Amino acid sequence: MLLVMPIIFIAITLIDVWVPKKVIIDRLGDNSGKKGILLSFILGSISAGPIYAAFPMASALLKKGASISNIVIIISSWAVIKIPLLANEIKFIGFKFMIVRWILTVISIMIMAKIISNNINIEEINPKEKII
Repeated sequence: MLLVMPIIFIAITLIDVWVPKKVIIDRLGDNSGKKGILLSFILGSISAGPIYAAFPMASALLKKGASISNIVIIISSWAVIKIPLLANEIKFIGFKFMIVRWILTVISIMIMAKIISNNINIEEINPKEKII
């Protein structure tokens, strides 16, 4: 944990300073569409860090204008779809089972993101408060 958190804080700072709010809104905002969903899955899937590192990152993206559904996708895919671990899954549970699990997981994440974004308002989250 002590090794991961400084890297996460640096990444959050870089996102906050270098990535303009307009870029986050265009790529991960409410109107980002399928490209935003795909980018959210990619951002969550390529991570190799623990899940607790996703929450400060999600908070920073939310403050910059990312949609709730894309944040849910990032956090969920960070937790259960790890591209670096796919080789181990193939080795232990087989390719066919891994593909079925991956497809069902992606579908479940999409449903969960839709339900959560329909039931939670951005004002309820209050991303303007300093979390980290």
